[in-house]
Amino acid sequence: MARINYRKKWDWEYELNEKVIYQYKPSRARKAKKFKWNAQHAYFEITSSEITVNEGYSWDGLTGWTDAEVTMRASLIHDVLYQAIEEGLLDRSRDRKLADLIFRDILMEDGTRRRWAKMLYKFVRWLG
Repeated sequence: MARINYRKKWDWEYELNEKVIYQYKPSRARKAKKFKWNAQHAYFEITSSEITVNEGYSWDGLTGWTDAEVTMRASLIHDVLYQAIEEGLLDRSRDRKLADLIFRDILMEDGTRRRWAKMLYKFVRWLG
């Protein structure tokens, strides 16, 4: 499980204490190639092969679900991708499903059981 360094906050749930870099695995890179991501923000950068989240970024963990150590990195990356979609840096109709697949894959990489990861994936597909 890849650990991230964060602290609990009041106004949001969590704040990142150090930069996090997430590189896609080959299975995801194959899907991401057709999307050609290139989004820049004060707190993150998204390319077709890597997502970098800077220290100080705040996110709310798993919305509507109990947070656990094995879900923190997935919720961080997913929130970054959804923020980029909401701000128009990524295209909702084209990029949302890949953001949700990345969320599912990180959950499994970090130790969430496959059945729970699939259920949480279906949850974000349904609610967004």
